[in-house]
Amino acid sequence: MARALYIHIPFCNAICYYCDFARVINNADTVDQYLAVLKNDLDSRDLSHIETIYIGGGTPSALTLNQLEVLFTMIKPYTKNVIEYTIEINPESLTSEKAELMSAYGINRASLGMQVSQAHLLKVINRSHTNEEVEAAVNALHAAGINNISLDLMYGIPTQTLEDVKESLDVITSFKINHVSIYGLTIEPDSVFGKLGYKPAPDDLDADMYELAIDYLNSKGIKRYEIANFAISGKESLHNQVYWSYDDFVGVGLHASGKENNQRYTNTRNLKDYLAGDISPQVIKLSKEDQMFEFIMMNLRMKKGFDIKRFNQRFDEDFNSLYADVLSGLIRDGLLNLEDDNLSASDNGLNLLFYILEKFMR
Repeated sequence: MARALYIHIPFCNAICYYCDFARVINNADTVDQYLAVLKNDLDSRDLSHIETIYIGGGTPSALTLNQLEVLFTMIKPYTKNVIEYTIEINPESLTSEKAELMSAYGINRASLGMQVSQAHLLKVINRSHTNEEVEAAVNALHAAGINNISLDLMYGIPTQTLEDVKESLDVITSFKINHVSIYGLTIEPDSVFGKLGYKPAPDDLDADMYELAIDYLNSKGIKRYEIANFAISGKESLHNQVYWSYDDFVGVGLHASGKENNQRYTNTRNLKDYLAGDISPQVIKLSKEDQMFEFIMMNLRMKKGFDIKRFNQRFDEDFNSLYADVLSGLIRDGLLNLEDDNLSASDNGLNLLFYILEKFMR
């Protein structure tokens, strides 16, 4: 049964130049129509075992106070067993009233899209908040009782330097937060950057920025627990760990994805179709081989790795026999660690995970 629920809110007050998610400019009438269809979408799913909820976008916090209450009200029946309830927020769109409403409906975690601290780089990616607005948003969340807060950092932005990354890390860690997600910019064809022909940062610079972030955050007690995610001990994202543990999750909303019953699906990206009630999910049936590889791929993203017995029980296979040659080579090279049937990537292995996964492809 699915343990996690993702809800997509595609509306934004402005379109970030790097984004290729399903997103549209905010319009009050369209939001109201969308929420009505979203309720039907939610009510049609089996959400009886949901433990985590994540409202993403788009910009969920761009909705009005009344629209947010409509959204939270429709979700409320499914929150009985929820441990972690997260919402994505753009700093400039959060008010103290919205923070208090979120808290009143049980939201206990927030993910703030900061990305960078420099005004000139925010302009490059078409974001408009200030560092003062980020700090105000963090303070508003704490005042409302939402103390589990993550900030996003992006690296590899055109013209961004190592010193810019260091400065952004200085600013981020000056706030009262306990989780950081870092993202290397990828130029997607459907993004504004892609359509304008922008190129990604050179591989060496990209790697240096990533290593700088790892070392800096570690020095502040914010430890890497997954390739791109760092947290103070005990504040690791429970919702994302459902994905990485390769457990089932439900995706609701425009272009939302889910994985249930050995199938992966993605709802329609066409807003007009979705508003007409036509979700039209694209479904991929996962073979046993697909599932075994994806299990390894997702679990090795986490520093803790996975218990081989869990793989054996799930797939009725002997992991050590299936991958004997692969394991011996990667362990010998110091990229994987095997201890008491727990397999995990070393620090260097996490940096070279794509190389490791190529070895597991059958």
